[in-house]
Amino acid sequence: MSRIFSVFLVIAWSVTYLAGPAWAEKQRPEAYAAKTPASARKPSLPTQGELKKQIEALEAKSQEQEAVIRDLQTRLERLESLKAPSEAAGAPAPVKTPGAEPTPGEAPQPEIPPPIEVPTAEVTAPPPPSATPAGAGGSLNPDISVLGRFLARTSTDRLLPANNALTMDELEVSFQHVVDPYTRFDAFVTIPNGGTAEVEEAAISTLHLPWGLQAKAGFLKAEFGKTNTLHSHEFPQVDRPDSLVSFVGEEGLAGPGVQLSGILPFPWYSELTGQVLNNENTTAFSGGTSARKILVGRWRNLWDLNEDTTLDLGLSWADGVNTPGSPPLYTTLKGADLTVKWKPLRRAIYNTLIWSTELMGSRRDVAPDVTVDGNGWFSYLSYQLNRLWWIGARYDDTGTPADGSARARSKSLYVTMRPTEFNQLRLQYKRSEFTVGDALDQFFFTWDVNIGPHGAHRY
Repeated sequence: MSRIFSVFLVIAWSVTYLAGPAWAEKQRPEAYAAKTPASARKPSLPTQGELKKQIEALEAKSQEQEAVIRDLQTRLERLESLKAPSEAAGAPAPVKTPGAEPTPGEAPQPEIPPPIEVPTAEVTAPPPPSATPAGAGGSLNPDISVLGRFLARTSTDRLLPANNALTMDELEVSFQHVVDPYTRFDAFVTIPNGGTAEVEEAAISTLHLPWGLQAKAGFLKAEFGKTNTLHSHEFPQVDRPDSLVSFVGEEGLAGPGVQLSGILPFPWYSELTGQVLNNENTTAFSGGTSARKILVGRWRNLWDLNEDTTLDLGLSWADGVNTPGSPPLYTTLKGADLTVKWKPLRRAIYNTLIWSTELMGSRRDVAPDVTVDGNGWFSYLSYQLNRLWWIGARYDDTGTPADGSARARSKSLYVTMRPTEFNQLRLQYKRSEFTVGDALDQFFFTWDVNIGPHGAHRY
């Protein structure tokens, strides 16, 4: 009996010794974890949300690395194209070591070419000026891209064909390249709705002026506000905001001229721009009937509120003759724009929020002692839901330069699908109400595609 009792005690002690820790961990896991060494604990598996965040971070990092690789490949191709003509013109003969003749019975040794010197100066600094620009000999081809925009629109106004049409709204061809270390050239030619080719923008720009200055000459878009400088496919909505159409026209404010801009010595980014343009705008000015030029000025300021958010504030001004004569009659435009952009650093390709507002006012001389004041504004909010989809809304409230009492107000809703930066589809609904006349409902659909190098848009 005592032997059986001893065996029972041994079995009970063994079970208590082996099962005790597991039971203690189950009853008081926090106390057991505190006493158990970290090396003896079971590793905790990541949750589904943590795995998703890690995958998104890896995808973003992979895209950054791909962009760096493409940039390095482009630089390498340019360096090779620069090096090829010089080697073809006079490549040095292979260096032979004295006494390199093979002895009888010895296999001939291959000739060792001279070491190739890597032109580090071309990588770290621009090449010195030469009599022939780099692009003149064809060694560096310009970046050429073609953009096509298909537009479908319909409205409750069935009598106006332009509001109910299917069109190839625009075909844009761009040529962009650095001419030499000191100059670059950007040209954009458009064919609107199957018409004749027009120059939308063509600018010769300096790259290395002292004191942070930059000069431009050519056919320039006026630096009046933020939206006027954009091309149609860069608009956040399908159509141009109503206030811009009312005060500077369907094509915006642009013309042949010169520009000088500079960065001001402030703790934040601050740029001051001045332009002198030919008087070719027919909406606000005389439209080419006056030799007096249009003067344009803009002061832009940009602040980083945090690593994800920026604040962009600008003030604009333009002045020119609307009716030549003695004395001439003038129009003065004033504008202000505010843009807040939120783009989280770790989810930059998935989420973006943009709120932008522009205000503009006009003072137009209609007689030597009679002026008409007008004003307008618009505001929009765009949000990127994920990598593919954007949604947004815009509100317009505008008068006209010639009649300060007439006003038009409109509300727009839009959704954008952007599979890549080269392919974009957008649907927009717009309802407009006028001081006089019936309301107008419009629907727009655009499909924009781009082939070739796609230059970066303005920030």
